[in-house]
Amino acid sequence: MVAALRSSMAGRPTVVPEPGRLVWSWFIELSSTRTYHPAGPNAVSFAEIEAWARLSGWTLQAHHIRLLRALDAAWLDVAYASRGDGKTKPKKPSGALSADAFDAVFG
Repeated sequence: MVAALRSSMAGRPTVVPEPGRLVWSWFIELSSTRTYHPAGPNAVSFAEIEAWARLSGWTLQAHHIRLLRALDAAWLDVAYASRGDGKTKPKKPSGALSADAFDAVFG
């Protein structure tokens, strides 16, 4: 599925495997509501997935969510790589948040 997404984003003909077509359509719908920040697109959050599932009436299982998140990660990788400005996807902070780091941002 991730390979099909990368192929689709590259403008190549894409064949989505039959068993994945429903989740593919879910991802396309979720991705179309994606928010953006000054540096580019945001990831689709767990809260957005949960709200979408509840409002659309779909019951998602853990493997559906893992696949949606994998598709989203691949989408973000391609979107940031294709910008042509040399910037990559923003990195998430690693490690625990220290009091000094908190104060540096919010102090």
